[in-house]
Amino acid sequence: MVLSGWNLRLDSKLAVRVVAGMLAVFVCATAGQLRAAQEDAGTAVIIEAERALSAHDFRHALQVLEPALKLHPEDYRLWTLEGMAFSGTHDSGSSMKAYRMALAKRADYVPALEGAAQIEFEQNGADAVVLLNRLAALMPADPTTNAMLGVLAYRSGDCEKAVSHFEVAAAVIHSQLAALSEYGYCLARLGRFDEAEGALRRAATLDSSSRSRYNLALVEWTGRKYDSALEILANDLNADSPREDQLTLAAEIYESKNETPHAVELLRRAIRLHPQESDAYVAFATLASDHSSYQLGIDVLNAGISRIPDETSLFMARGVLHAQMGDLDKAIDDFESANRIDPHLLFVATAKGIAQSQKHDPGKALGAFREEAKLHPENAFNQYLIAETISQLGAKDGSAPYEEEMRAAHQAVKLDPHLTVARNLLASAYLQAGKFALAMEESRAVLALDANNQEALYHLILALKKANQREELPALTGRLIKLRDADKDAKSHLVRYELVEAASATQSP
Repeated sequence: MVLSGWNLRLDSKLAVRVVAGMLAVFVCATAGQLRAAQEDAGTAVIIEAERALSAHDFRHALQVLEPALKLHPEDYRLWTLEGMAFSGTHDSGSSMKAYRMALAKRADYVPALEGAAQIEFEQNGADAVVLLNRLAALMPADPTTNAMLGVLAYRSGDCEKAVSHFEVAAAVIHSQLAALSEYGYCLARLGRFDEAEGALRRAATLDSSSRSRYNLALVEWTGRKYDSALEILANDLNADSPREDQLTLAAEIYESKNETPHAVELLRRAIRLHPQESDAYVAFATLASDHSSYQLGIDVLNAGISRIPDETSLFMARGVLHAQMGDLDKAIDDFESANRIDPHLLFVATAKGIAQSQKHDPGKALGAFREEAKLHPENAFNQYLIAETISQLGAKDGSAPYEEEMRAAHQAVKLDPHLTVARNLLASAYLQAGKFALAMEESRAVLALDANNQEALYHLILALKKANQREELPALTGRLIKLRDADKDAKSHLVRYELVEAASATQSP
């Protein structure tokens, strides 16, 4: 496959890029195909365009191709070369149009598929998966196509699919730091810790940064190799000012070894060095809760709230401790404070890819979701994605975007009454609008489908408190605390996993 000869690179956005010189490689690899019809009227033009592309003279290539396309508009090879030439001038829009014209003439033409897939991938386009899957169907063993599909599967949270693609792409990602980090992350998510360790050790050899060591130490800890994890972190912990996450991870490792005094010492150090960051306060509160030292945890969280008054996690953690001490009113007051600061507070991830798409460009994501909903109006999840994205953009009650949000959420529930994320979104919106009875209705509907849904419990507790219906509050709050504790114990802590950033992306294979 042509792409297998390209210089693959993954940057901080986890994107696969083609480095300078890609067109020359592409042309050489496809020359046989493009010269297959020597008697064609466009052959001379193709050869001239190839020469121009090989010399990176993209504008000359376009000048040669323009009149030829007028004479031979059905020649998919000419459209493909034009796509390559526009790509060389960094005009991705025109390049994509040319590739699509080529594919309209011949849907299985690999060079056009590769070019179009590359652009869609780099731009996080909606058609990236479709195009790459078409390539994979033609060449299932191609490592670069599988590397890209692995990245996209990782982005969507599908680690099983990501690992299957990364395994095929092993030869390509062996020297790619971010890809190895993603691969290791997903292996660990699947409980394959020994394999994850191998991938992350390889990543650490490519990058000497503390972030690569953090990744490796994290997976060692998760695999219960506590001493090895601490050894990996040792030099960073001995520095003058370690990062907060390094200190909190080391504290959790010591706590796993039942060495609580060391854990407490590290968390106090993290708070002292990073007073404006929240994780160490929450970790200290969790440790205090585990040892039934609730008031000590509250005291530490009070200090954190005085320094970071708009951090929801501190109020949620303090609310849990208040509930464990039997002070229900203070607990619910803290939950209300968290909800006031962040009405969209989630206990778990709700939609595959939604956070990633919003982080990059929520407006663009919304446009893509709307287009997808037009194509598939019967798909409830598409409607939910529209509602969720508008909600995250902060639509005001009564505004046109807000009305669209509510229509989409109601349509999602109508299409699929079992779609709990859409019902939770409606409950949150009703809470903000003061429609407490409707918020209760949606929350109870979720709990009827999933009795352990923490977000629905949270919404129901707040709605009952606002409506001054207190009879159920003690039992519901107790359920919420138990679920959060069980969730904390069950998780492998990989939510704290941190992939290596762009500094390493300049490396080439």
